[in-house]
Amino acid sequence: MTHGNNSVLTSAFAQLLFTDVDGRARSFDVPTSRLDSVKLRQTIDASAVTHGLSGHRDIRLVPDLAAEYLVGGERWLMCDSHTEKGDLIDSRAMLRSQVEFLENLGYSALIGTEAEFFLFEPGTPRPQPSDRRGYWEAAGSTRGQAVCREVMSQLHQCGIPPIGSHHEVSSGQWEVIFEHGDPVQAADRFIVFKLITRQVAARHGLLASFMPRPSPTLFGNALHVHASLVDSKSGRPVFYDANAEHGLSTVFHAFRRGAMARSQALTGLANSTVNSFRRLVPGSGSPTTVQWSATERSVAWKGVCAGPQTRLEWRTPDSACNIYALLAALLAAGADGIRTMPSADPPATSLPRTLDAALAALEADDVLTRTLDGFLPVYLASRRAELDDWSSAVTDWEIDRFLESV
Repeated sequence: MTHGNNSVLTSAFAQLLFTDVDGRARSFDVPTSRLDSVKLRQTIDASAVTHGLSGHRDIRLVPDLAAEYLVGGERWLMCDSHTEKGDLIDSRAMLRSQVEFLENLGYSALIGTEAEFFLFEPGTPRPQPSDRRGYWEAAGSTRGQAVCREVMSQLHQCGIPPIGSHHEVSSGQWEVIFEHGDPVQAADRFIVFKLITRQVAARHGLLASFMPRPSPTLFGNALHVHASLVDSKSGRPVFYDANAEHGLSTVFHAFRRGAMARSQALTGLANSTVNSFRRLVPGSGSPTTVQWSATERSVAWKGVCAGPQTRLEWRTPDSACNIYALLAALLAAGADGIRTMPSADPPATSLPRTLDAALAALEADDVLTRTLDGFLPVYLASRRAELDDWSSAVTDWEIDRFLESV
């Protein structure tokens, strides 16, 4: 199915889109005349996905014909990645498997996202915000507003209708909000959104950044994830109970407690870079403890009480994550809560303060290691390689502090 049929195909090329183990978008351009043969298979170097951290030499891209977008006159096809041995290291296929697992339990999952990003002036030694506006401030005719409107217009044209956008807390910071939908489709749309945003910003002479915290003087970029379940046969929302406190059902609380109980491990996916932990600090506007509320907005886990649209909002992730692995793990943790039906909330502990601690918690979690299967060893190797690079880096802070003082 091609999304965005109201656009006109003008390009002689198509992009096969896939993600590496870290969740970064990768692509392979092919002439549209080759699409019929490419739709069957396209073999590429496995290091494009695994960074050479697995024993695989080749990866076979399999375009998903139900996830084709027409963007600016060009066809973009989302792909699954298969190894020559059939090992499950593809996070997109892994998410689909988790969705199917929930379907077997009688539930269909719905995911919505709110993605924050900065628009910076390019070519400066330090990130310079493109405006000095504030939270929800009317932007007038700024370049930032023009970028967001063009992004939303292009998303709509390619079949991804956003709910809207607004200015965020920090200067130059914006947020685009998306409708709830199928988890795999929601993840695909997030990948397409990031690519379109960078392209549109560049056309306006700006740099779009999804970096978790690009400046110590600015709040960080979050990726708020909204999850809900409906009965897979009737379509009835199962997180809502009109007779329960705040309208939050027993199934909602079971899913929430399952997810909260694995907050430490989930952080290893939700906050996957060393920079992520510059955002998860007190006073940064981001949650730092494992708490929930049906009324307080700043907690890590929030019950959004909205009648049939009732959902669980997870506020700690950032956009550097692998969105497919993140959603697969969230749904697995919630499903485990439904299976075990815990009667009490987990203790209000602190979230990990470092990537190393978060990865250790992820590696030790039995439910998530089973869910992430062959993907996890490659992911952990990639993230720990980044830690090794970071440990040998000499930062500006160190130069300023120690160059002449010791």
